[in-house]
Amino acid sequence: MSRPNDLYHAQMLNLAADRSRTGHLDGATHHGEARNPLCGDRLSIELLLETPMIELIRFEVRGCAIARASAALMCSLVELQTDRIALELGHRFREELESPESAPIDPRFDAFRALRQIRSRRRCATLAWEALEQALEGG
Repeated sequence: MSRPNDLYHAQMLNLAADRSRTGHLDGATHHGEARNPLCGDRLSIELLLETPMIELIRFEVRGCAIARASAALMCSLVELQTDRIALELGHRFREELESPESAPIDPRFDAFRALRQIRSRRRCATLAWEALEQALEGG
């Protein structure tokens, strides 16, 4: 079984430290927000959608390293992808978190493997994907 310290390994911390897609996005066409009331994490994203392509995406997060790491990874994966592919990636990410620990994990999501055993922290990791879905579905 994973321990809480297993979460904060180098890969997770490197993602959390990535600030390349943080901040306000001038000219954003879509916006999404998500919150975790249990821990207080708050995340917002802005993106420039040139249908169907996500041309640019930026995020702002006030929360834990898991939420920051997930947002940084999500932005790097969906920028320059279609909205359909971005939503599919979000569904895949959630499925990976729910999979048994012994199941193979998509290497892109490997930093979040320990969350399979620490259910209480999964919500932190899904905030960015929830905000993305909200932005793409609601503008």
